[in-house]
Amino acid sequence: MARLKTLKGSTLIEAVVSAVIFLIVFAASLDIVTRISTNRNDDDYIIVEVDNCVDIAMARYGSGDYGVGTYEDTFSWGMITTLIEEYREYDSMLQVVVRADIEGSHRRITYRRLIEKLDTQ
Repeated sequence: MARLKTLKGSTLIEAVVSAVIFLIVFAASLDIVTRISTNRNDDDYIIVEVDNCVDIAMARYGSGDYGVGTYEDTFSWGMITTLIEEYREYDSMLQVVVRADIEGSHRRITYRRLIEKLDTQ
C-alpha cells in the first residue's frame, strides 16, 4: 500500500500574523494614496472658476461693443482687468487683453484677441 504524502500546514498563529501584516500594509498604502490625491496646494476649483470668468469677460469685451479703454471686474477670488487698445497701425483692428489676477496667489491668466472695430455710423 502506498503511503500518502502529508504537507505541513500553517498554524493558526502564523495565518493570523500574516493577515495582520497584510492588513497593515494595505491600510497604510490606502492612506498614502488618499493623502496624495486630496491634499493639494493648488486651488483647482478657483482656477476653473477664474478661467470661466475670463472666458465670459472675453466674450463680452471681445464682441466689439466696448470702446478703447480699461475695464475692471471684481470677484471674490480677485480681479479681471480688460484692456482694449488700438492694434499697431491698423485702424480697423482692436486688441483685447483680458487678465485675471488671483488674490493670495502668484497665478495669472491672460488671454489676448484681435477683433475688428464695429462701424458706429
